[in-house]
Amino acid sequence: MTGAEFAGQNALFGMTREELAWLMEDLGQPKYRAVQLGDALYKQRVGSLAEITTLPVGLREAMAAKGYGVGLPEIVQAAKSADR
Repeated sequence: MTGAEFAGQNALFGMTREELAWLMEDLGQPKYRAVQLGDALYKQRVGSLAEITTLPVGLREAMAAKGYGVGLPEIVQAAKSADR
């Protein structure tokens, strides 16, 4: 698995659908959980595991216990258009 690390955790954001499917399989979850996780990460842009309410609390806790977190990239610079 290639998830980037952040604050000592494995970042879910940046993982492919295949990597998310592997993670769900590793946690004993059905394949559709990877789709739910991917949608939360890439469509809903959640900021934490707690915000992924389509996943059961126990699964979110198990993911956190294994060191996984959302891991959105930090915005280090913002550009503003000159015509605005």
